[in-house]
Order: sequence, then structure tokens, then C-alpha cells
Amino acid sequence: MTSKRQAGSWQCLLTYLGIQAPRTHDLQALAVLIPLELRFPVRVEDLAELNPYAVNVRYADDWREPQLNDAKRALALASKVRAAVRELMPPLVAD
Repeated sequence: MTSKRQAGSWQCLLTYLGIQAPRTHDLQALAVLIPLELRFPVRVEDLAELNPYAVNVRYADDWREPQLNDAKRALALASKVRAAVRELMPPLVAD
């Protein structure tokens, strides 16, 4: 799942929670809006690793191919974020 799509998932969750979702692909900026009582299982600091995939990948001249290990780590983190967001959403919305 791309970071851009991750941002969409966050924005959907925020909207569901009644929180105005800003127009951004910055996952850290979106994550800090999640109420603490929901205990989101991904640290906000860890989300910085996914931000380049949302922004830099759109501009081919500036983007460098990630190393395989970096890509695998980012994919694992993105999967963890997706699962956590889906867990906080009602079943009909998450599917």
C-alpha cells in the first residue's frame, strides 16, 4: 500500500472520528490528530519513514530507488498502519 493511500486511510479514520482531516500526505501530521485514548500501535516517529513514499516518489527526478531492505521495512510498517486503521473503523467502512 502506498503512503499516499495510507494518508487516505488516516483521513477516512479522522473523518469517522469527527476530526477535520487536513489535506496532506504527511502521515505524522495525520497521526498526531488521533486521540490518545485509541492507543494507536504505531509510533508517530516511525511514520516519518513512510513519508518519502507519499511525496518524493511522485517526482521521478528527485526520487532514488529504495534499497530492498528499506522497501521491505516500509512495506511491513505500511501493512501495520493499515491493519491498525482498519481495526479502529467499523466493519462496513473498513471493507
